[in-house]
Amino acid sequence: MTKSTRTVLLVLLGLVGFGVLGTSVIAFVLVRAVGDFGGSTEWSEDALPERELPAVFGVRLPIKPLRYQSRSMGFQDAFFEVLVQLPPDAAEAFLSTNHLSRGAEGVMDPDVVDQLRALDPSTPVLKATTIELPEAVRRDGGSWPLHRSGELLEANGVLWLHFTAFET
Repeated sequence: MTKSTRTVLLVLLGLVGFGVLGTSVIAFVLVRAVGDFGGSTEWSEDALPERELPAVFGVRLPIKPLRYQSRSMGFQDAFFEVLVQLPPDAAEAFLSTNHLSRGAEGVMDPDVVDQLRALDPSTPVLKATTIELPEAVRRDGGSWPLHRSGELLEANGVLWLHFTAFET
């Protein structure tokens, strides 16, 4: 084998090696991107930032929350869910600030109960009361096909707000 043939073979092997490495990097990046494409079912403090509550749910918090957890999911149609813990005496301030009223007593979603227990294992059994949230309006004034719901979760000196919203 001549020196020039060896050089050509080494160059070809190098190109194949770089091709395999490049393909591996691209595949890794694509797999990571697709995994995060539809959002996450995991709760976090910043999946839907607190500053976005007025835009997504049409409400403002009267005071800084004790705890704030959210999650955002969906591929084409977004789904948002938020849990906010406020001091127990803040329920009326929240309702009056947002011009809301208490609705019917409801049943708590078991997934929400599990998340509350994960955040604070000593959480007592809570009573769920629905609250009617205002219609969704885009910042430009147009309508937004966003279905949203809210509830107060209260008991023995504990107050949580639970919000859900999804597009159709």
